[in-house]
Amino acid sequence: MRAHARRTPILASLLLAHAAVTGPAALAVQPASPPPHRFAYVSANLLVDEEVDRVEGLITRAAAAGYTGVVLADSKFCRLADMDERYFARARRIRTAAESHHVAIVPCVFPLGYSEDLLSRDPNLAEGRPVQNAVFVVKDNAATLQGEPVISIPGGDMSDPKAWAWHDDNITFEDGVTSASGLGRGLRLDLSGDHVAVGDRDGFAHRGRE
Repeated sequence: MRAHARRTPILASLLLAHAAVTGPAALAVQPASPPPHRFAYVSANLLVDEEVDRVEGLITRAAAAGYTGVVLADSKFCRLADMDERYFARARRIRTAAESHHVAIVPCVFPLGYSEDLLSRDPNLAEGRPVQNAVFVVKDNAATLQGEPVISIPGGDMSDPKAWAWHDDNITFEDGVTSASGLGRGLRLDLSGDHVAVGDRDGFAHRGRE
């Protein structure tokens, strides 16, 4: 503690002497230089004209605020082969707006984490988890994966509506077949608190199987 007390006045004296020689500006905090690049993140659906108008407006605002680029995300970037000319015409509008304001466009084209857009092209791009000692049952020259223990859903043969804790009133059960028509909403079956959504607006028929 004594050595520290001796050094503190000496250090203060040196700083004061330096300031007296070089001026107070030497001790002032120098402002940081602005970053060379500033990016704004924008998520949009370029299939919609109103969305393109919105992105064009954001590019104009970003350029006026000193931004140098826009990171643009659209799930269709992973499905460009499915897009028609309307989509690419709207994309060209975005590129023209960016070029006129000297703003770079950085497209998000390889999403990881939330990768359903990428995997919609090829689900096999998802790495499978390694499985060891899996049980396969061979019958009629075909090997079928067998769960351990065997997994089944009570009432899964759709023969008994009472096996389900709850279901929509427009569902009928007959001879192992559930059916519904005139759906204005999703079809729901409830086994034990977890909803199973199946069907579509035009109706459905599903044959149950254990």
